Amino acid sequence: MTDRHAVLQSLVEGVRGGRLTRREFFSACARLGIGLVAASSVLRTLGGGTASAAALQGPLNILVWDDHFDEPELKDFLATTGVKINTSLFDENADAYAKTKLVGGRQIDVVSGDALWGPRYHQSGLVDPLDLSQFESAKELFPVFREISFWKVGNRSIMFPWSWAPIIPYYDPRYVTPFNSYEALFDPKYRRRIVMEKTPVDIMAQMGLVTGAKKPYEMTPAEIKAAKEALIRLKPNILTFVEQSNQFVQYFVNGTAWIIANAHTGLDYRVKQAGGPLVKPVYPREGYVGFLDGEMVVKNAAHRNAAMAWLDHKNQAKYVVLNFQKQLRALANEKAMKMLQQDPKYADLVHATGYDQPDVALRMILKGPPPGEGLKMYIDAFNEAIAR
Repeated sequence: MTDRHAVLQSLVEGVRGGRLTRREFFSACARLGIGLVAASSVLRTLGGGTASAAALQGPLNILVWDDHFDEPELKDFLATTGVKINTSLFDENADAYAKTKLVGGRQIDVVSGDALWGPRYHQSGLVDPLDLSQFESAKELFPVFREISFWKVGNRSIMFPWSWAPIIPYYDPRYVTPFNSYEALFDPKYRRRIVMEKTPVDIMAQMGLVTGAKKPYEMTPAEIKAAKEALIRLKPNILTFVEQSNQFVQYFVNGTAWIIANAHTGLDYRVKQAGGPLVKPVYPREGYVGFLDGEMVVKNAAHRNAAMAWLDHKNQAKYVVLNFQKQLRALANEKAMKMLQQDPKYADLVHATGYDQPDVALRMILKGPPPGEGLKMYIDAFNEAIAR
């Protein structure tokens, strides 16, 4: 048992033995950096509650992107609660949706998702909306992220907001002529010099922008066909697809990639931090998609209380600050942003990544699932293009 866990055990025994009031217990937890939801779960877990069914049990199984958590936060959660977190990674929203639909809360407690995927999960009966007012860390969010209309179910939110950013190309100016249109990606001189994250639906939407689709996530069959043909045309220039966006940095640092075609803002600073070249962002004139993401609690999650406690834990400003320092992209936590603005090393980056401009998040073409049979059509078209 860790020292912190032992302290919590002592506090719970104090409540159980009448030596501490619940208010005193929660005040002590706050001094330890433990939020209200987590503290309540610990109290139930270690014997201070009345409903054994609500006990904080693990392990906690999360289906997540690798830039949504950091090791210090996972270690602290284990030390605080005694609950181990098992992380399973995915790249494409459609894959996470399919897996959650297949195994549900038996194997997944929390799943990450992008913007308009949240309503699809809820409509399919896969997740339970959250009362954000129950989370101490939700008080640290920008107000705009506490009231996302398309995540609203009554007074609840389908997701606990995490991060957002435009998805745009970056290029190495040592080898690439400045450009402002996706059409530049098709230049034969960039043969096998482009790297993309393997997100089939979003790549098809990007190709839809190339071919003039007005609603890249709601393309008609004819527009999907045109986007597929564009991807076939681009294929000779694609060096590889990566599974996670964190892998982009190495390709710029080692010089094998000249263009990253679908990266979120902040990649230029991460490459520079890793000792790579000063790469440049492009905001294509055709438009660009963006993500606004977060976490959802899976319906009938086997470890629901641990899931609620972890969401409150991970979204504390101190962990969000650590995540920004590593990922350099805008997040939903306003308190963390203000803390970073006080650090001379990161103050300029807060503005450069748009972190201090949360209203921009809702002006992007947001990621989402194509309606009806469109999802299958997008993925099939992507696979057919890559197989050519």
